[in-house]
Amino acid sequence: MVLLALFMIAHSVWAQNVGVVFLQGDVKAGPAGQLQKLKLGARIPHGHSVKTGAGGTVILTYPNESRIKVKENSELTIQAPANPQEMSGADLVVGAVFSMVRRSAGQSFRVKTPIGVAGVRGTQFFTSHDVSGRTWVCVNEGEVEMRKENGAGVAVTAGLGVLVEREKEIAPPKKYKWTEKLNWNMDSATGDVIDRTKIDGYDILKKNYD
Repeated sequence: MVLLALFMIAHSVWAQNVGVVFLQGDVKAGPAGQLQKLKLGARIPHGHSVKTGAGGTVILTYPNESRIKVKENSELTIQAPANPQEMSGADLVVGAVFSMVRRSAGQSFRVKTPIGVAGVRGTQFFTSHDVSGRTWVCVNEGEVEMRKENGAGVAVTAGLGVLVEREKEIAPPKKYKWTEKLNWNMDSATGDVIDRTKIDGYDILKKNYD
């Protein structure tokens, strides 16, 4: 019983350890259907949702200093780890998120969308999912394995991106001009962190844009 209690305490501490290190605009978080205005320095338990409105941006940090930056008009759920030593990532419902993953022994990280999963052990990448059901992943550093459910994985390396559509095979990774405008910075002490890339403006989720 003592060991069980200690495990539950350790898991509870881990579950509370996703912190808010940057916040701007309309950002809410909480259990599904109970979202409340988020504050700088708050802790978000695994399993809770994060939602940004127009002009909203939030940067969250994990215990090993990995970070995710959630763009405006986005919604995601912080994934619950399988055990206190693991960090799982996030389920992106809609919108876009930047991920900066620190390499940690025995830990993996993934961003899951309704049609695919991007999995890594240390890298920097961007994931977007729109209301029409398309997912974009592009990589700034390292390598990401992108896969659809029950499908083969596709390796996406630094400088390349990939488009994932529900009824099609994953398109071959390639370089996309629009990704050069993405703001990868996740440290407000070193400069601007707001990404102002207007994905809809580029129409990239309707056309396989170069």
